[in-house]
Amino acid sequence: MAGVLGMPARERIGRLREGTQVLDRLLRGDVSPFAGTYTAYAVAEVAPGCVQAPRPPLTLAANGPRALRVAAELADAWNTWGGLDLPVGEFRSATAARARTLEAHCERLGRDPATIRRSLLVYHRFVDPWASTTQVERLVEAFAPLGFTEYVFYWPRPEQEPVFEKAALEVLPALRGRPGRR
Repeated sequence: MAGVLGMPARERIGRLREGTQVLDRLLRGDVSPFAGTYTAYAVAEVAPGCVQAPRPPLTLAANGPRALRVAAELADAWNTWGGLDLPVGEFRSATAARARTLEAHCERLGRDPATIRRSLLVYHRFVDPWASTTQVERLVEAFAPLGFTEYVFYWPRPEQEPVFEKAALEVLPALRGRPGRR
């Protein structure tokens, strides 16, 4: 039965895992032949190659248990989005549950969960970070205890730009400077 993107979950997760492994190899300069289930090449070229060594960090967006396992195995950073139609409290609860799942996968794999940066996409259908600078601060303060240090906010509407500017120049730098923050 075809699911999201016209393919079953097992295939999507397999493609995520294999694609991440291929990307990791290529970004590290390994252009040797590869033959996987979904990807195969006899010749690869990476030009001009990575400036950053061993490679830039890989961020995987993952929400379901199987994708979270791939993130626990292979990601340098994990991104999640809570849920499109969830009010703030449920958004945080869903994200906390995903964080616990990621941590459990890390534990089973023998990986320290603290080695994976956490990134949160703040979808603003019910959670509008640009409603006020207080809202931005509350969002960061609500998710920081879950280990989130990176936030991806949608661009503000024109009337919200003053809040965005103040948050970017004053609120977020102040939050970063608090003890326990990066």
